[in-house]
Amino acid sequence: MVSGYILQAASVYESNTGDKRYSKDGAFEFQITDTAKFKYDLGSVAKAVYRNMDENPYCLYPCEPNWVYTICNFVGISGLVISDRLLGNNYAQQLKDRFLSSLEREFTRPDGTIEPIRSELTGFVIPGLAGTISDAAIAILGAAYMPHIAHRNWAIIKEEHIRYDENGKLQLVHLTGADKLDPGNYKGGEGCIRASVAHSAAEYGDDKIRQDLLHQLEEEFHPVFETKSGALRYKGLSTLGTTLALKARLSRYQDWRKMILEGPPPNVFKGPILDAVPFPDVLVAKAYSQDGQSIDLVFYPGAKPGTFTLGFSRLAPGQTYSLGEQTAKADVEGRAKFDVQINGRTELKLQKSN
Repeated sequence: MVSGYILQAASVYESNTGDKRYSKDGAFEFQITDTAKFKYDLGSVAKAVYRNMDENPYCLYPCEPNWVYTICNFVGISGLVISDRLLGNNYAQQLKDRFLSSLEREFTRPDGTIEPIRSELTGFVIPGLAGTISDAAIAILGAAYMPHIAHRNWAIIKEEHIRYDENGKLQLVHLTGADKLDPGNYKGGEGCIRASVAHSAAEYGDDKIRQDLLHQLEEEFHPVFETKSGALRYKGLSTLGTTLALKARLSRYQDWRKMILEGPPPNVFKGPILDAVPFPDVLVAKAYSQDGQSIDLVFYPGAKPGTFTLGFSRLAPGQTYSLGEQTAKADVEGRAKFDVQINGRTELKLQKSN
């Protein structure tokens, strides 16, 4: 299932950036030994994921010998959905009836929740391995491919696992097994599940739940502290948990679904690119082109304020651009640099000078 994760990641990257480097022949090289090397690209990885699902009796296939993980298969199938859009394939649609039938017959409990793991050889299910955290993942990963399954998972989470006590404090209840550990570092605690459920809440527009869970995450379970670079970090939370929290903080209603099925609007592929930033001295909070001609920017200093050099590309060669009070002319390759003072929240706009 490494192929499924590679497929999703590379496809999301190409869709969001327009960079087709991974679609070129032999873009990936997997080296087993000095002589055993295998070249793949986005298309051949997609074909491998499709073949694995098509040939497996369950349609869902093992991540490791014997064990079939539903979450990982939803990663792989969402990779097929987005790569189909990019490459003109029809793999995900061809598999849909079988995938759904197997999911409902072999991996769905009587209460409508999804089993996280099953033995391919024996059909054995590890009881109590995970519940809510698995359902929250499928509520996201299935939103573009099987929205009725994804919505059902989120509805169950809201109905069965989210409560507000008499003081108005959100409680996560009826947790089991791996719900009470961070799957990114296997340390115990109920912080990571809050990040995961908050991400699902964002996808379904339940903003109060999202905000309450993030508040608990950073105030009670994994207090935020400032690093030497000036960036903020959750104490003790794994990289996986941190990325879930970041997605929960940034995402809004149906963002995941739209990213998989539609991708960004055309204007973002036409505007200037902020391509040189002295991270972590400068932290980028926003870099977005509304019109395909200019770019809106928000920066914060890292450890301390100062004047920093920022580089831009995809400009009109020979055109003069302004950034704040400064101007610079793009070179023949469409590049320009500006020295910018960043002190606290710094909002700027790069645009053509009149």
